[in-house]
Amino acid sequence: CGRPDTHLYFGNKLFRYHVKDMINSIMAQSNSLRRYGRNSIITKTFLYKVLIQSKLAYSYPIYPQLDYNTKIDFQKCQNKVLYGFILSHIPWDERPNAMQAHVQTKLHSLTEVCYVRHQNFYKKLKDYLPQFYNYFCNLTNARRYQGRNSKSKIAPIQFALAGRPQFIYSDKYTI
Repeated sequence: CGRPDTHLYFGNKLFRYHVKDMINSIMAQSNSLRRYGRNSIITKTFLYKVLIQSKLAYSYPIYPQLDYNTKIDFQKCQNKVLYGFILSHIPWDERPNAMQAHVQTKLHSLTEVCYVRHQNFYKKLKDYLPQFYNYFCNLTNARRYQGRNSKSKIAPIQFALAGRPQFIYSDKYTI
């Protein structure tokens, strides 16, 4: 690798097909769950957490490095399952917006799930292996490579130590 620090970033091309396959897999799983559509919201939420959210949260180690459009694609996928499966009994014109739907069903957005997992990881790392935690902190302060057509991305530890993300429920995430 001739360019410094390029191994720290995950480009859009690297995960484009993998993300598309994950989203297709999640939507297929969601379609197979429709036969349970007459169950209570509690049961559907439990099925969602066990089967769908675990697939979505699979991306949490690399989530801060994903580009903005990929994050939006993941959130749209989560919202499609939320509206198409969990809230399928509510008529279309009476459905809540994305933020209200997440609050009503007591589900966290993918960004929040990844944020909490990152916080827990680095908290445990700091408690049990402080030398590695310090190493990651020093690496975070290292010079970043920013290409001509790319934006500089934050390091995972910066994502974990930052304040709780606020952009999760914007109108851009609705389906």
